[in-house]
Amino acid sequence: MAELSKQLKSAQSASNKALRYVIIAIIYVVFTLAAVVLGCRIQTKNTNLLVSNRADVYDHWGSAIVQYAPTVSFLFEPARYNDKGELVKEAVMEYETPASDIEVNISSSPRTSGKMRFPGYQVDFNATYVFSNPFDVTLPSYFNLMLPQDTELESLDSLEITVDGEPYTEDHNYSNGIDWSKYMLPGETHTITVSYKSRGTGNWEYILSNYHDLIPHLKLRLTTDFLNIDYPVGTKAADTLVIDKDKGSAEFLWVLKNSITGQNIGVVIPEPVDVGKATANIMYFMALGLIFFLGILLLLTSIKDTPLHPMHYLFLTGGFFVFHILMNYLPTLMQEWSGGIIWAFLISVGASALMTLIYATLIRKGKVVIWSSALGLVLFQWGFSLAQFVPKFRGLILALIIIAGLGIAMGFTARVDWKGKL
Repeated sequence: MAELSKQLKSAQSASNKALRYVIIAIIYVVFTLAAVVLGCRIQTKNTNLLVSNRADVYDHWGSAIVQYAPTVSFLFEPARYNDKGELVKEAVMEYETPASDIEVNISSSPRTSGKMRFPGYQVDFNATYVFSNPFDVTLPSYFNLMLPQDTELESLDSLEITVDGEPYTEDHNYSNGIDWSKYMLPGETHTITVSYKSRGTGNWEYILSNYHDLIPHLKLRLTTDFLNIDYPVGTKAADTLVIDKDKGSAEFLWVLKNSITGQNIGVVIPEPVDVGKATANIMYFMALGLIFFLGILLLLTSIKDTPLHPMHYLFLTGGFFVFHILMNYLPTLMQEWSGGIIWAFLISVGASALMTLIYATLIRKGKVVIWSSALGLVLFQWGFSLAQFVPKFRGLILALIIIAGLGIAMGFTARVDWKGKL
């Protein structure tokens, strides 16, 4: 009978443990679903605001600036038409890319619209183009430089054009770019300089060629007042890059000689932190943070023989979730403040930690509940949430936090006799 009673107690204990784990799992699922719902709400609202506010910024400041390299064309035979005005034979032309020496300075100038910030910038563009007639006959020649694409001409300022050192005033309509033409003798050379100031939002790019022509010489030096260096998709990395951390500036240099390339030149303008996107990600990553929080709480209390009731887990999880509830509303309400997102984060963290740790103290289950809750909050709430505001290193930060948590758990449990503990 004693043996049977012992077996029944053992079975009942196992059944109780299984039920406890099931209830903890249900608590986890319910709070995770609630976080996902909040995240979807924030993301939808943020996406709608992003689209409308970006359009407003483009209208008032300008969109991404794309500057095409100029082309020089030589006409061998003009196009021929019949009496009806129909094209009989296309013009016979040869295209050349002039030698180019370009200086570009980009200054970051973030734009704000409807409490959202966008990567605005200002550009000083100065280019010198040199070209010759490489053929042994005199030919009509045409130089064309399109002004920045996707940018309203009204946003160009201080436009200056010279031909062989003299101001160019023959063309006053720049809707089709800067046009210059002349009959050029064999070997005749001309130099055209173009400079302007402009502004835009997004990336800056210089398109090298529409025709994959031979580029005899190109030197493009670009300076920025930011250090967050990245290149747009499909562009060349700079041949040399000098970063001055003291001045907070970077200098890029591209040099091409007798090159043919399908790659362009450009830089990515650093984007201000998207608070709405980061906040939505905090909600989405709660599932990962909460499972580690509950896991370390369950692990450390079990090895100290301090089992918690599922109701304890419910309220401790509720304290953990307070942070996410407040972060759902406070960033929007406090964006008008200086450092509003920081204050929203600190208030949310403080309220969540206060409620969680006070409850962990009031249940009088020992210090292990208090410091395991505190450890879980620091690593898996604070750490996981802060990582969302550093998207470039988010994966690395999360990995380091998980490794740290695993290392702590291994250290505390290395000498534990696990029999009957879980």
